[in-house]
Amino acid sequence: MMRYLLNHWRGQQSLAWSFWVNLVAVRVCLFLLQDVLLAREGVSLVDAEAFTYLAVFILHALLLIWQVVGVVRAGDNHFATNHNMAFLWGSQLGSVVFFFLSAAYALEAVQLTFPTVDEQVAFDKISADRRLNYKVSVLDDHSILLINGSIELGMTQVVKESFINNADISTVQLNSGGGNIYEARGLAKLFADNDIATHVDTQCASACTLAFIGGVRRTASKHAEFGFHQYKVDADYTILATDVAKEQQHDKALFLAAGVSDFFVNSIYSHEASAMWWPSMQELLNAKVVHEVR
Repeated sequence: MMRYLLNHWRGQQSLAWSFWVNLVAVRVCLFLLQDVLLAREGVSLVDAEAFTYLAVFILHALLLIWQVVGVVRAGDNHFATNHNMAFLWGSQLGSVVFFFLSAAYALEAVQLTFPTVDEQVAFDKISADRRLNYKVSVLDDHSILLINGSIELGMTQVVKESFINNADISTVQLNSGGGNIYEARGLAKLFADNDIATHVDTQCASACTLAFIGGVRRTASKHAEFGFHQYKVDADYTILATDVAKEQQHDKALFLAAGVSDFFVNSIYSHEASAMWWPSMQELLNAKVVHEVR
């Protein structure tokens, strides 16, 4: 066995044997073996890190060096005897191809030693972090659901579950400085689909007003404040292909469909994103944003 290994290393075997048997056949067998061993979905080598690194070093580094060096030396000897450049170049090109393939297989094995993040666990953590920014609670008489805080992704589902678990809810009271307009749209649709009234006792600004407009009956206290402004992209996560003007047009239609006056709707988006517009309660009543003060 040692003599065979030395003969290949020194290039003393034929180029055909060194290339097709010692390099190609052995590499293909190793690739297939690795594919079979790692084919199972979710396979992890975290608990076999040391063994994996050792196997990668021996099979995809030391063994590959032995194979390539033997092929190169056999090629040189073949050329010295037959003066055929085609076979020499072909064997060298093949060696390069198998080098990169081996690197890819080595990388695959090494990556499986890294701890994987459970996507559901990660999602649950993100959702829990967002839940810290708002609170959804049912008031004592069980007919009012209070939403207090930022409108965050996932809030619609939380509110929907509250409706399912509390059939007596007929009004949602909002106290929010704004948040995610996509989630606010979801809330507005949820309120409309379930014949829910909306009420503001203190403040409802930015995206909150979009959720508020989904109420079938919209009321507010005489001290309530409503803030409106143009949209802007302001998120701690990537939002792809967002057209602010298009989003504003979309929500203009929602306000109009809810019975809000044209003049008021156009005024909403005439104010810069950094300059909140706080219309008077009388303006809100005249525009049908608020139906009743109580």
